[in-house]
Amino acid sequence: MPVMDGFEATRRIRNSPRREWADIPIIAVTADAMSDDRDKCLSEGMNDYLAKPVELGPLQNLLDKWLQESRTSDTSQTPEQLTGKPPNAILDADALSYGDAS
Repeated sequence: MPVMDGFEATRRIRNSPRREWADIPIIAVTADAMSDDRDKCLSEGMNDYLAKPVELGPLQNLLDKWLQESRTSDTSQTPEQLTGKPPNAILDADALSYGDAS
């Protein structure tokens, strides 16, 4: 990110006076793929870690894991009302398509 790195962004979110931000799931997505890098991300307040290149399966698993509570905590609207998609469709893989590679 041009203005601040993910660690600073995480610190600002975690230390924000807006209490509703305190429990926002933060997943590091980084090209730094050593075990120490994962440990640093977690110790800086991130909830989880995903190394690049990102594969849709592991990304979907992390989104399912960390957004499960978010999907069930807002009872004012159903997941379909919020996203226009069924509850299990957090990631729209079709929207990530790069088109025909041929």
